[in-house]
Parts: sequence; structure tokens; C-alpha cells
Amino acid sequence: MLADWFSEQFSTGVLIVPLTVMLLDIDYFKSINDNYGHECGDKVLSVFARHIQKIVGDKGLVARMGGEEFAVAVPSVNPVDGLLMAEKIRKGVELQPFTWQQKTLYLTVSIGVGSGRASYRTLTDDFNKLMVEADTCLYRSKKDGRNRTSTMRYGEEVV
Repeated sequence: MLADWFSEQFSTGVLIVPLTVMLLDIDYFKSINDNYGHECGDKVLSVFARHIQKIVGDKGLVARMGGEEFAVAVPSVNPVDGLLMAEKIRKGVELQPFTWQQKTLYLTVSIGVGSGRASYRTLTDDFNKLMVEADTCLYRSKKDGRNRTSTMRYGEEVV
């Protein structure tokens, strides 16, 4: 899906496209597995992925990275658009109850956002840099209390 979008953009002669990469981590997922079992945890992952894909729609790509961590890549006009999409995801997860064996669970998600530009010639390197940026910001979201979205502060660099 995202590869098709890039192919389409690059085929028109555009050599640089805006891109936002997000890393999402379901908060306290281990406690869901511990308290309700792995069957419940698997169901949470499945429902979570479908919910995120519904929010992102055909605008981007959603992929499970492992465990309770997911990546989202969306073309974005500017970093603010990427941040708005991340917040839409975070709030959507927070407001969507999950029912398991007549119990209602509420999930939250921590999100790190990396925004920049991807060039036709350096697409892989550009994408990987945005993943590192998103990972740094995800760590900040978790450290600062979870259930939040973090992005690079103005002038801040990924070390």
C-alpha cells in the first residue's frame, strides 16, 4: 500500500515526498496477558490492529513489529499532519472499550512520531532514520507517563 503510494509519487517525477513514521506500544500489555491469559492478549492485538488500520485507512500502512509494538507509516504534508494522525489514533484507542468474557477493558497506547522527507534515492536510509526518531519519541512517551504522543522538539536531534 505505502510502496504503491511511493511508486506513484516517484513515477510523476517527484523525487522527495513527506513521510511520518509512528511506533505504537500498547500500555501495560503484559498485565493483560498475566491477568486474562494469552488468548485474551491475542484477541486484544487483533482488535487493536484492525482498529488502527480503520483509523489510518488507505492513507498509510500498519504493521506489527513484535509483541505489542506496531508501526504506522503515512505520507504527510507536514509534521503537524503526522502528529494529528497519531493523536487521532491515541484518542481512538483510549475511547474504544474491549470486551473479554463479560469484562470491559480499556486500552491506552504510547506513540512516538518521526516526521521528515523520503527521497527516491535514499528511501531506505530516510525511513530507518524516521524509525529511530519515532523510537526515541516512543521511549519519551512511556517515560513521561504513557498514553501520550511524543515527537521531536524543535531543534532537537536524535543521538
